[in-house]
Amino acid sequence: MTNKLIQIISYQPQYKVEVNQLINEIKEEFDLQISNKSYGLKEPDFYCVAQVEKKIVGTVAINYENGFAVLKRMFVLKEMRGKIIGVSQLLMNKVLKNCIENNFDTIYLGTMEEFKAAHKFYEKNNFVKILKEDLPNEFINNPIDSVFYRLRVNKDDIKY
Repeated sequence: MTNKLIQIISYQPQYKVEVNQLINEIKEEFDLQISNKSYGLKEPDFYCVAQVEKKIVGTVAINYENGFAVLKRMFVLKEMRGKIIGVSQLLMNKVLKNCIENNFDTIYLGTMEEFKAAHKFYEKNNFVKILKEDLPNEFINNPIDSVFYRLRVNKDDIKY
């Protein structure tokens, strides 16, 4: 499979059911609660999905806060993960381009300890692991997250 078959498009409300199915598949894969809507989740300022042959295989979102962006909803179907297929990288590139276009030079994210492959992916994309105490006060923390990252955005971070 090549990147030419993967489309990154803006999220639309009609994708809600399919996105929820994707999240449920990932939840079952890890046998974990991977989202917690009780912590003040707001609608994203930027939200897109990855499609292969009209099937949603990934999502990513950004919330804009006071001078920084927060990466949210980064989910990729198991069989679509990895460098060869490239769905995660295409989604990340879209996020980075959006942050640059909107003059956000810092992205924060929280994730779960169990998502080791995601940690490696973020680190390959120049995210730096930080302590919870190093998060901005305005960062709305999902209580199930225990690992945190920061990226100082640079156009050179976009990988082709």
